[in-house]
Amino acid sequence: MKLGKGSRYFLLWGVIAGILVAVIHFDPKFIPFRDFGPADIGRIFGTLFLVATFMERAAEVFVASFAEGDKKQTQRSVFIATMVLGVAVSALGVRGLYPLVDLDQWKDVPRFQRSLFHAVDVFLTAGLLAGGSDGIHKLVNVFTVWFETTSKNLKKKGAG
Repeated sequence: MKLGKGSRYFLLWGVIAGILVAVIHFDPKFIPFRDFGPADIGRIFGTLFLVATFMERAAEVFVASFAEGDKKQTQRSVFIATMVLGVAVSALGVRGLYPLVDLDQWKDVPRFQRSLFHAVDVFLTAGLLAGGSDGIHKLVNVFTVWFETTSKNLKKKGAG
């Protein structure tokens, strides 16, 4: 079943409305993130980069054995394969957001919200992994530039 453009927008707004109703009903607490620096970002994204690289190669091998030559269909099949692998890998515990959580305060977050956080983390990490190692590399560069710029600015303020 293929949804028309209007149906997709209706579905999107329905999901957004559902999320807003859930936020109002459950009154979630803020997620307690811990302080982190460049080394933590490098460790987290380094792991995700390696996993994405493994997944890309595995998907190429799996899809190559079933591909029938249509480039568009092959690309779609690779995306589906990497998304499925991404969900599986993330569900097993390779995550992008959870390592940033302050575990000492995590127990104060309601169980429903922790479960929802894990589900969203699995989905976001799966999408990041499915996007491939190049996308993760670009994301790491954004953080690296931000940390370097912030550090230089702080040094300038301290010297001035």
